Amino acid sequence: MTSDIAPIRADHSLFYTDEHHRSFSELSSFELSAAKGTILSFTEAMKVGGSPKVFLEHGPADGSVRSLGCCDHAHIHLVPLGIASGLETEFHAALETEVQKCISANELSPHKTIAFDNLSGVNGNNYIWFSFDLTELRIFFIKRDSRQLLRRIVAGALGESGFETWRLHDQAAAISTQLSLHSTANRLNRGNSF
Repeated sequence: MTSDIAPIRADHSLFYTDEHHRSFSELSSFELSAAKGTILSFTEAMKVGGSPKVFLEHGPADGSVRSLGCCDHAHIHLVPLGIASGLETEFHAALETEVQKCISANELSPHKTIAFDNLSGVNGNNYIWFSFDLTELRIFFIKRDSRQLLRRIVAGALGESGFETWRLHDQAAAISTQLSLHSTANRLNRGNSF
């Protein structure tokens, strides 16, 4: 786990696989189930468990249609929304509006909803997904090259349509956050409380 290099919100973090995979869709159902538990544990350790948040991932970042970023190593974004609890419905509506814009622009095809543990069923396809609890994923298939599409959709839903794709990132803060989270995870693994 590490901090995003161009955070949309404070504490925007990435969960990534130790072994190389192009996307989480390459993992087996068993691995996905284990990953879900690990990710939710880290979420609790970050103390954002009770705050509005969204999980995001894109499919393979190579192939005939390049997707949303430059990294072809599997990683899931966790973005704390930075909004007060109770405003999730408003964010969901704004996110839907941004997605519909991309569908109208022929960048995305309409979605289907699947369980996280069944993500391997979309292996080989270029997609983006959104989830608020890692139980059900809303999948949208990418129809044409659209750089940073995932980031652009979420930033737009948060009212940051002028989002700079690669805003300066505080490397010292990223390292500090990563070390702190790993330390917390180690304590949890040893059975110690906070």
